[in-house]
Amino acid sequence: MIITSGKQPTSQPEVQTITAEVWNTGTSAEVMFQMLWEFSRSSNNNILEYDPHLHLFAAWCARRTSHLLSAQKSFHAIRTAELFATANASRSAMQHARILAEAVVIQMAATYENSHATLPRTTEPTNNNIDTTATRAAALLNAASAAATCCLTNQHLAPLKAADLCAKYARQSLYWEALTNGSDSVLITELLEEEDLRQAHTLRVFLGNPFNPSVSPAMFLPDPLP
Repeated sequence: MIITSGKQPTSQPEVQTITAEVWNTGTSAEVMFQMLWEFSRSSNNNILEYDPHLHLFAAWCARRTSHLLSAQKSFHAIRTAELFATANASRSAMQHARILAEAVVIQMAATYENSHATLPRTTEPTNNNIDTTATRAAALLNAASAAATCCLTNQHLAPLKAADLCAKYARQSLYWEALTNGSDSVLITELLEEEDLRQAHTLRVFLGNPFNPSVSPAMFLPDPLP
């Protein structure tokens, strides 16, 4: 039971009702993932049953800006996460895809750091309206997102971590891409607000409402392959 100062005690069913409503009206994945992390800490809840849905959400986020990717290994990681979520790929396939995708990230990061150290950051778009520093940052973040979709499923809460990271990476990739295109601060703010709403809606589509599953169950997905 939760005691609020100067008010009547709030019962557990009331708390659950309020939490479920907050989930239903959440306007960003950031807030909703905070709720899921708290949910995972409760011994009465089983976040693991949502693992396939979280992998699917992570892959969805990675695909949001997949046009920034050039390495086929990154595309393969995203596709493998989608296949795993729908029981069409094994955990060993996920691990292999993750290793390959992480190698791409390491290579891109090294290239990015070297170029960042030798070239001055462009504070204004070039004649071609391209800020190369922003472009590199966006591509690097998205490659990291692709690798994260295949976080090892035998690690506790790895899918939740992957989904949380991919949501953040997608948002930041869109931010850097907007800078690349010379967007002003107002347009960027609107773009990110729209992305927050899109991610929140997609989380509800995939997971239903974990705080009221009898009314809003998760999307049906077959049991993952071993």
